[in-house]
Amino acid sequence: MPAQRSFPAKTLEQALRVPQALKDKNGGNGWPPADVATALGLGGTGGNFYYVVASSRDYGLTTGSRETSEIALTELGRAAVYPSSGEQQKRAFQTAFLNVDVFRGVLEHYGGNNLPTSRSSVTRSSRRLGSRGSCTTSLLTYS
Repeated sequence: MPAQRSFPAKTLEQALRVPQALKDKNGGNGWPPADVATALGLGGTGGNFYYVVASSRDYGLTTGSRETSEIALTELGRAAVYPSSGEQQKRAFQTAFLNVDVFRGVLEHYGGNNLPTSRSSVTRSSRRLGSRGSCTTSLLTYS
C-alpha cells in the first residue's frame, strides 16, 4: 500500500474552488457531494473530485468528503469566501495554508526568512520534516 500523503494533493487555490462553489451555487449552505461535484464541473466519483474535496477539508475550509452526506463550510472557509475585508481574507488563506503541518514546519524551519527559490532545497526541507511526496509547488506558491 502506498504511503499516505502528509499534505493536500491540491494547492490551496485549487481547494478554494469547493468553498467558493458552496457560496456561489448554494448560498454558503452545506450540500450533498453529488451537487458539489456538479457545481465544480467534476464527476462525483472521480479521483479529481476526491482530491479537491479532501484538500479543501485538509486546509480546514470545509467538512465532509465524497463519502459523507454533506460538504459544508467551516468558520475558516466562510471567512475565506465571505470576508469582511481583504485583511480577513488574507488571514483566512494564511491560516488554511498553515493548517498543513508540513507547510507550517517548513516555514518555521526557515524562521520567517524567504524560502529558497530552488525547488530542490524546499523539497529536501519538507522531506526532513516528514513530508511524503513533493509539496514544493504549494510551498513556493503560498509562502
